[in-house]
Amino acid sequence: MFTPDSKKLCYRMVKAPPSEWTYYRDAGEVRMADLESGRSDPLVPGFLALSYDLSADGREVVMAAPDPEGKQRLWIAAMDRSVSPRQIPNVEGGSPRFGRDGDIVFRHVEGSRMEGTTGFIYRVHRDGTGLRKASPHPVLYVDSISPDRQWVVAWAPVGDNGPPAVQAFPLDGGSPVTLAGGTYARWSPDGRSVAFFSENIAPIPEGRSYLVPLPPGQILPRIPPGGFHSEEEVARLPGARRIDEYYVVPGPSPGQYAFYRGTSLRNLYRIPIP
Repeated sequence: MFTPDSKKLCYRMVKAPPSEWTYYRDAGEVRMADLESGRSDPLVPGFLALSYDLSADGREVVMAAPDPEGKQRLWIAAMDRSVSPRQIPNVEGGSPRFGRDGDIVFRHVEGSRMEGTTGFIYRVHRDGTGLRKASPHPVLYVDSISPDRQWVVAWAPVGDNGPPAVQAFPLDGGSPVTLAGGTYARWSPDGRSVAFFSENIAPIPEGRSYLVPLPPGQILPRIPPGGFHSEEEVARLPGARRIDEYYVVPGPSPGQYAFYRGTSLRNLYRIPIP
């Protein structure tokens, strides 16, 4: 994700994930790349995180990292490295995001750390107090949060017992909005645009994203009931621009975006046969 001044890009590096699609299960180093010089440095050398988020002012990062027992703990670090990372006490959870009023929004699973277990979205003060549920809806995976910090995009069961789909959940009450079975949304820091891409599931083919401008005060474009059912529905959104890259993240200025491109490195060995 971009810093608000568009001069740096924050990302997480996982050196040896089991596969390209399970990188989120393995801890990696959160790094900061200077877009002018091309230099990339770890935010906290040696600190491995499972997920992270950048504050709206670009001064802090919140990260989830496993403790020696494998439990996810939440940490806040300064971007300028002026102080050491500090742990939010007495909190276990993952996928942290900066919420409103300085709170931290995250996913918490009661009594289980099993992969794929449904949990709930919680919020907590930075000092570990004020823990409370932010949404009554169970979720499987938290992906992103809107620039106004009022909507969380998560993969979750539809309704009470429906199949999982990507949905946008309002944190101030109200019903979630279904995006599609596997179509995620990523916003620009200023909230003027949103990118859509699909992960392993239709309607948007792999290696393709759509960048959509948003009118002032609008967090999502008009989405069909039940979510997008075809790529054409996404392409017809006003001002939608197709980008032939996967996992596009809009930047602070029009035409600026980052994207993910996976590569594999393999060695070829010669083995003598007796």
